[in-house]
Amino acid sequence: MRTIVVASGKGGTLKSSLVASLGVYAASEAKTALIDLNADQATLTRWWKARGEPANPFLVEEIEGQLHHELRALDKIKRVHCLIDTPPDEMKTSPSEAIEPTQRLCAECDIRILSVGPNKYLVGVRSKEAARKQQTSDTA
Repeated sequence: MRTIVVASGKGGTLKSSLVASLGVYAASEAKTALIDLNADQATLTRWWKARGEPANPFLVEEIEGQLHHELRALDKIKRVHCLIDTPPDEMKTSPSEAIEPTQRLCAECDIRILSVGPNKYLVGVRSKEAARKQQTSDTA
């Protein structure tokens, strides 16, 4: 499963809109899950409900336990993509400060999109080697 997290140090940077748009596109290709970690605003959740609660992309409404357990469960039910919307206070606004907390938030994510300013994003992609190491440690 390909996991994408969208993060920013502040609100109003269109994180939820980006996750929703990428989710619709991904759902046109394969089974897709959305996770809204920003429970205070729940913009992604409200968007999904306004669309009639479609089966694809599917919204994970409650995270039980740790995020990596939820991601494994989604992988087992054959979701191909998972997009995660984060709360603004989880991240720092400077690129150098943003990468490390994002990795702590979602160490298993394949792609991290960090909003660092108006229409400015940093995209980080996990290497195939790192993904292989993660799979090996998960099965051990």
